[in-house]
Amino acid sequence: MDDCEALELLLTGLCESQTSNPDDAQRLLDLLAYLPLAIKQASAYMAKEQVSISTYLEDFEAGQDNILELLNEDFSDPHRYIGVQNPVAKTWLISFQHIAKRSPLAAEYLKFMSFLAAKDIPEFLLPPARTMEIRKAVGTLKGYAFITQLAGQESFDMHRLVRLATQMWLKKNGQLEKYAKSATQRLDEKFPYPIIDNKDMWTKCLPHVQAALEFRVPNTIPESKLSFKVALCLMFLGHCRGAENQARIAVESCERLLGKESPDTILSLHVLEKTLSSQGKFQETERIQRHSVKIRERVEGPGSPNTILSTIFLAETLRHQWKHRAAEELERRTVEVSDRFMGPRHPITLLSMRGLATALFHQGKFAEAEKMYREMLMIQELEQGPEHPFTLLGVENLAIALCRQGKYTEAEQMYRKTLKIHEREKGPEHPFTFLSIQGLASALHRQEKFAEAEQMYRKTFEIQKRVQGPDHPHTLSSLRGLAAVLLRLGKVAELEWILSGS
Repeated sequence: MDDCEALELLLTGLCESQTSNPDDAQRLLDLLAYLPLAIKQASAYMAKEQVSISTYLEDFEAGQDNILELLNEDFSDPHRYIGVQNPVAKTWLISFQHIAKRSPLAAEYLKFMSFLAAKDIPEFLLPPARTMEIRKAVGTLKGYAFITQLAGQESFDMHRLVRLATQMWLKKNGQLEKYAKSATQRLDEKFPYPIIDNKDMWTKCLPHVQAALEFRVPNTIPESKLSFKVALCLMFLGHCRGAENQARIAVESCERLLGKESPDTILSLHVLEKTLSSQGKFQETERIQRHSVKIRERVEGPGSPNTILSTIFLAETLRHQWKHRAAEELERRTVEVSDRFMGPRHPITLLSMRGLATALFHQGKFAEAEKMYREMLMIQELEQGPEHPFTLLGVENLAIALCRQGKYTEAEQMYRKTLKIHEREKGPEHPFTFLSIQGLASALHRQEKFAEAEQMYRKTFEIQKRVQGPDHPHTLSSLRGLAAVLLRLGKVAELEWILSGS
């Protein structure tokens, strides 16, 4: 920042009587090292308190060396702010001390906000007070240039050095842990349990919760709950590694505070399982799931819905590791227990049946898998309706089992049924629609109905290439099917043209 720009920024909002001594203005700019943030804070203070540059300069040069030295021990950024920490610390301290005397709520808000992310801080996160008091406190912080309000929004930005100065002041005054606990408590109250319907809310809060959790306030329920909810949010967003880290913190905290068999601990373990499974860490997932199943059996009993679901998830993990025989044995017991305690039509019973059918299918026991799929499908059509997504999934699972046994005619009929519904309900470019077309094309291909199979493969390949991209596994699957049909039809030239990527 050059001399003219710095002077213009310093004089912003000041009247003539405050700026009568140009030498003092130049001296103050030199002391502020021409740092925009320091100049802005000094100017905001003088405008707010109606003091002259000369008076502010006296306060600034007097300083409070003991406090400033403490602040400056950690108030540094070797990559960006070399040699300019002291001006910011001084302007911050002068303004903060004045605010603390005149507006305690504004000072409290500044301390609270220093634990949040520096950008886009929602006003609704601030600790509660009467509306007029909130407006006044926020106005004070804006007036002293500690925060800036985003245009047309009830949210604020705080400069990273203001945030750091506030944190350092709390640290040197022995208040950092106290306010960190207070911040996590408030965030736990406002941060919702994440679901799709409130995604806008939790995505706005998420960076501030993550910032607060960096201060680690161990042995507190709010920290445990926040870590759990952050893990769920990150799972929603596909950030599995970050979700795993937060889930581990939640598990450790719950075990320490509530015990290894508390419902919250078991729930945190379940989230950790999901994060590990999503990353393909199936061995550790299996170990944790076996532990969870034992706890649930002991605490809730073998017939509780949670115990049965945990067992189903364990069997799924076994299948991911190609341990299909072990999965089959586990699923058979699960189907039996679920049928006895919850009845043959309960959704959990159907889920366990689907797991058993899948384990049978992957062992080549297609006839038994078909029988299981048919039994499930009959119940699903009665309980959920013929067009329910789970019913349609059951139809397609049965169709796959039929194809593996050479029953292509019946499989074709089933794929035509699901395709008609998916096109009507989901549209022609939905992944479910693609999979139905692929299944139908494969069944037609196997029956040597090459012309219609070509038409189906070509249709889905062109849409998938545009929607999912040319390298997507489903797109490549359609391309392989189309290539095989073209080869059987003797369309070698077109086959070469397609495979060349033209």
